Amino acid sequence: MPTTQVSVALSTANVDGAIKPSSSSKEAVILTKEITFVPSQDMLEITFVVKTDILNNSAQENPLAHTLSGSADSHLINKQCIIVEKVFASCQQRKCIPAFTVALPIGIPPFTFISITFRNGVIVQPTIIITPIPSRPNLFRVQFTIQIPYTLSFKDSVGQTFTLTGILSDISNDIVMYFPPLSPEFDINLRVETRTEIIAGPFYLSTTAQLSIGSFIVTKVTGLVQLLIPSFGYCPEPRECEESQPQKQCVDFLKPD
Repeated sequence: MPTTQVSVALSTANVDGAIKPSSSSKEAVILTKEITFVPSQDMLEITFVVKTDILNNSAQENPLAHTLSGSADSHLINKQCIIVEKVFASCQQRKCIPAFTVALPIGIPPFTFISITFRNGVIVQPTIIITPIPSRPNLFRVQFTIQIPYTLSFKDSVGQTFTLTGILSDISNDIVMYFPPLSPEFDINLRVETRTEIIAGPFYLSTTAQLSIGSFIVTKVTGLVQLLIPSFGYCPEPRECEESQPQKQCVDFLKPD
């Protein structure tokens, strides 16, 4: 029989018993175990040597090759079904706007740049075009346009501050993405996350300022699914909030017994 070693940190109630691989009904029998108590972490570190005849040759596919953790006073691990947005595929890229031009406000020059902030980019829905690639199953050509909002602040020579808002130049994307082979009733989402910053500038002209801007973009294919996961139960009650300006009225209600 082949053997494998699994390290787990669990409550004391989980020390003994058989481990069942998720992909088979056959049991993996515990041959030996070493138990070490770590006082500072209130944890039990347990090493199992497991005998089973169903382990896969690939370590990545070994159903026992995982780690679970929990404090010694936690509940036993339960299986819970949750609804989450699963990421089926994602890719990253960098886009550059070498010369983004913005009109200067009406003030007394010269102007001084204060700051610029960017919000997460959004996909312009009417621009999405998804085309199957016949020679590559489940891969699609995905075309869409991203718009990134910004807020820009300047100060003129007399100290007056001006705040400008707008949208950067459109960013066109033409990429290949994986889409899972699912029923047409299943809703697939195309999402983007952006992190944008100034690369150079601003450079001032007579009535405009010019900036070079770069954006790091992550494109994702997602869908709402049900997943079965290990769970220690519900979260504990949160701590009491600290009031920035405590109310002196209703003292009995605010400080219950």
